[in-house]
Amino acid sequence: MSRPVRPTGASDDSSGKTWGLSGEGVILVAFAIIGSIWFVMTLRSGLHWSWGASCGVGISPTILTIAWWLIFKEGKRKSYQWDVYEAFLGGDFWTRQPELRPRQRLRPMWTVDEEKK
Repeated sequence: MSRPVRPTGASDDSSGKTWGLSGEGVILVAFAIIGSIWFVMTLRSGLHWSWGASCGVGISPTILTIAWWLIFKEGKRKSYQWDVYEAFLGGDFWTRQPELRPRQRLRPMWTVDEEKK
C-alpha cells in the first residue's frame, strides 16, 4: 500500500528572504563580503595602507553589490535589469505612441554587409 501524495507548497523557486534580500541576492552579497575582506587584507598587508584607508576602499565591492541588487533586482520583475540596459544602450523602443518609435533599429554590421551582396 502506497502513501498518499499531499501538496506541501514547497518549491525550489521560493523567494524567501535572508538579511532582507530575496533569493540569490544572499549568495552575491556573501561573495562580495568575502571579496571585501580579501581586498582590505591585500591593501593593508600588501600595499601597507592604513586601516582606515584600506577599509574605506575595501568595502566598495560589498556596497556596490548591495546597491546594484537593491536598484535592479529587489522587488522588480525578472527582466527589469535587461530592459534598463537595453533602453540605455539602444533607446526606448517600447512606447505606445507609434510616431515616437524610430523607423529603423540599429542592425548588426554583418546583416548590412549581407544585404549589399
